Amino acid sequence: MPKPRTSTAALVLKGSFRKNPQRFAARSSEPDEMRELGPAPKRKPLTFAEAWRYIVATAPPGVLKHRDRLLVEEAAALLMLLRKNGSGAQMNAFIRFESVLSKMGLTPSDASRVFATTTEINEFDQFD
Repeated sequence: MPKPRTSTAALVLKGSFRKNPQRFAARSSEPDEMRELGPAPKRKPLTFAEAWRYIVATAPPGVLKHRDRLLVEEAAALLMLLRKNGSGAQMNAFIRFESVLSKMGLTPSDASRVFATTTEINEFDQFD
């Protein structure tokens, strides 16, 4: 099994980019998450819509797009299941949830593989 990718934050702390500045170029479009972690969520059962909104709000701006709707749907369903059953949920649900989060770039090491777009949609572009 390959070694997990080191997060950009960990590489900065280790000084890896000073030694090899070219390593940073490949990660320059990584989402810049400035929000703090915040308080622990209330561990109450969620509706599907609440789970959806929670996942979307957790993602850095510009990361999730329309193409990610099926992954967000799966993540919301899994989050509902995990909140409902708590530690009684099956282990494969926890593993699958982590895998889905990883595919969306919502884990620290996977965030370095995600490119955030911050282009705003201009409603007048259709007239060009």
